[in-house]
Parts: sequence; C-alpha cells; structure tokens
Amino acid sequence: LQPEFIDPAQEGLLQFAEQLIDVFRHAEGKTRSALEEESKMVVDAAEVTGILARGFEKLLFDRVDFETGADEDLIAWRHELFLKTSQALKDREFPSLAEYHLHLESLTGDSRDALSKRLFLDLPENQPVTRFKALSAERLLHRYNCALVQWLLLHSNALVIETAQTDTKAWRQFFRRLRFHQLLADIRQRKRKKGVFKITVDGPLSLFMQTKKYGMNLANFFPAILHLDDWSLQAEVQIRNRKPKKLKLDSSCGIRPISSQFLAHVPEEITMFQELFAKEATDWTIGPAEDFVLLEGDCYGFPDFTFTHESGASVAMELFHSWHGG
Repeated sequence: LQPEFIDPAQEGLLQFAEQLIDVFRHAEGKTRSALEEESKMVVDAAEVTGILARGFEKLLFDRVDFETGADEDLIAWRHELFLKTSQALKDREFPSLAEYHLHLESLTGDSRDALSKRLFLDLPENQPVTRFKALSAERLLHRYNCALVQWLLLHSNALVIETAQTDTKAWRQFFRRLRFHQLLADIRQRKRKKGVFKITVDGPLSLFMQTKKYGMNLANFFPAILHLDDWSLQAEVQIRNRKPKKLKLDSSCGIRPISSQFLAHVPEEITMFQELFAKEATDWTIGPAEDFVLLEGDCYGFPDFTFTHESGASVAMELFHSWHGG
C-alpha cells in the first residue's frame, strides 16, 4: 500500500498553492463565508484535479483562527428583541409581513436590513478571521503528502518504526510527542543492526480505546517521525471492511518535516554546567549522553550528560526541567 504522493517541486502545483495561500494571507478581518467564497473561486479555476485543490484548501483552513467567543452584548440584545417581537405578536395582528417589519423598525429604531444583519452575527459563517498561520507553497505540498499518510494511519492501531537516531535531544522530543498523543511504545535495539532501534507503538490503550480514536492519535503523531534520522515504518491498514493492507514507508519518501519546532533547545545553563564541571573535576570526565535509559514502569530517561570516572564507573545525569524547552 503506497500513498499517491505529489511532487513538491512541480511548478504548476506550486503556482496554484501560492495563489490559494495568497487568499488566506489577506483574510484577516474577513468573515468565514467571505473567505470560503474567495477560496472557492480559486479552487474552481484551478488547473489541477478537484480533489487535490480541495485538499489544499482544507489544509489551509486548518491553519485559520476564527473569532468564536460569545458576544454577551449581542446575546442580550437578541434576547431583548425576541421579547419585544413576542409581545408585539400577542398585542395585535398584522395584516401583512411588511407591516410587521415596519412595526419592528419603529420598536427598535433600526431598519429591517440592519436587524437581519446584526441578528446572526455570531453564526459560524459570520465569524471573522483573527489569524492565519502562513506557510510557503512548497511546505503546503509537503503538508499534503503528510496528510495522505495520516489518513491511512487513521485506519490503523499499531505502528512499527525503525531508526538509527542517536541525538538524545531528538529522542527526548520524540517520546514527549508519544506521551502527548497518549501512545505507548516498546523500544528495542536491533541485535543484527548495530545502532538501529525498533519502536513498536502499541499497547494496552489500543485495546481499550476505540480503534478510530487510537488511529487518530497515531495519525497526529506521524509528523514527529519525520524528524528522525534514517527512519522506516510499517503499519497494518484496514479501511472499512476491506482486506487489511501493509503500509511501508521510509525516509526516502521525500516528505519533509512540517514543523520547525521539534528539536529541544539547549539552554545556556546546561552548556555552562558542562564547561565548569570539566574545568573543576579532576578524576571525572563529562560528555553528552548518547543513549536513553529504560526505566521501570514504562518510563524512559534521556540524560543530558554521562560522567565517567577514571576507574571506569559511569553515571548518567539529566538536567531536564519545564524551562528547558524555552
């Protein structure tokens, strides 16, 4: 089973992506319905397949923030208007809808059009755009390819990853993403492949959670894999009642990471600690830790340093705190 990836360097796709992004780039302050209308014009005129164009559009809408908070003044005004109109209908009969509208205008001091416009300002189609998280056309194409894989993983409940990753900071972030998406993993070092780790993302949660929910977690977690070195993955995909198929991918598929905020920042304090320790210690040497530590209770330690005594003894130390990411 292989997704039908698009070529992120294809000129026609890049041009269309840039046109569509430009619509969203200038969307701040516009309503949702106005943005949908403008983007639809670009999509309908696109010289690419409709499903591809709508896929780009959907990914861009995912990056838009709308004002969704309740407008208490509007709610109070609407409540008052409903009370007035209800009382008016009780007090008299109107021979026509036009006369009823005229009566409302006299009660409120606003025109019928003004009342209609204000009455539904908080409906979803009238929500204003507050922010669009911009991206380049090329990155949108990579994001589309990533979404193709994520859709397949929605129909899976297990994932096997192999990687030769050695960077401790990358490991730390990788497993933070696992925890964040409520996934469990079994990690083993391949005996016949030195330096290669096999990570089976599966566990008790997949038995108790609905398959779609667990598949959603796997799909959301997938972008974290793109930050690993020389990775490969396998997953069994079963779409509805069809025969299960095997999804196989590796780092040669060409999808670039869709997030630039993955690797952990190394604070100045940690660098300073290493320099001072190396200067002051006499019978110990300090160096960056190159491996993770498997702990009891399904916990993983990612030391910052390894201390080595002249006798050969080795001790790992982790200086990771909540401020580390900043």
